[in-house]
Order: sequence, then C-alpha cells, then structure tokens
Amino acid sequence: MTLDDLARALDGAVAAGRIGTPVALRVHAVLPAGGDLVAALAALMRRLAEPLFGPPGRLTARRDADERQLHALASYPSGPTVLVTLAATRSRDPSLELLVVGNHGVIRLEGGECFAGLPPSADAGAAEVERYRELVAAGLHGTV
Repeated sequence: MTLDDLARALDGAVAAGRIGTPVALRVHAVLPAGGDLVAALAALMRRLAEPLFGPPGRLTARRDADERQLHALASYPSGPTVLVTLAATRSRDPSLELLVVGNHGVIRLEGGECFAGLPPSADAGAAEVERYRELVAAGLHGTV
C-alpha cells in the first residue's frame, strides 16, 4: 500500500459520507532510519490532511534531540486538528496507523505493516518541505 493508495481510499470513504464531516486526523508512521522526517511530514500533510481540511492555520512541531522522532500538531481555522507522529528506526519495517474522526464515525487503519513507505521524493514540493522545515528546526509555535 502506497501513500497514494491510502489517500485515494481515504478520499473515497470520506466522499461516500461514511463518517460525516471529518474533524480530526491522527497519523503515526514508522519510517526507515536516515530518512528526512520533515519531508515525510510535508508529504503526509499534503496527501492526507490538506484534501480534508485545506492548509493549516497553525502548526506546532517538536522533535527529539536524536532527530529520530517528530511530532506535529496542526490546527485549522474551521476547527479540525491533525496530529502526526513520525519515528525513524532501523529495527522495524515501515508502518502506518491512521485515524480519521468525523462527526458521525471514524475510519481507522491499524496494523499498516503493508505500508510501502514514502517515496524518496517524499511527494511534497520543495516550498512545502522548506516551510515545515523552518518551523520544525526552530521547534517553535508558528503559523504555517
């Protein structure tokens, strides 16, 4: 399962009205060590969050000193939130867990061990990656 496959399935489920109006998205991804976690964050936001909610109004991000974990919380003017947790490891294959909360139900993907990981390009434009990189590198609260 690629990120594009996942995004298409999510878009279809939301379009079918299975959960009502989406109000929150939670993503936990385990990626191979040595990858660019900020580029991965930008790719996940672009492919999963922005189709649901548009561009975020605010983004708060933190990463650990070893740069093996990245946590980002995005909030949107209309009220939704997106929480993304990324971890880089040598000991596990890529995996992804996803939860979309709507006002009439949830979509949950657990055990996403079949997740093929993110493409080397991270599927995000350079400007998007740089925008997230500036916020994460500074570890600050800011408007995206």
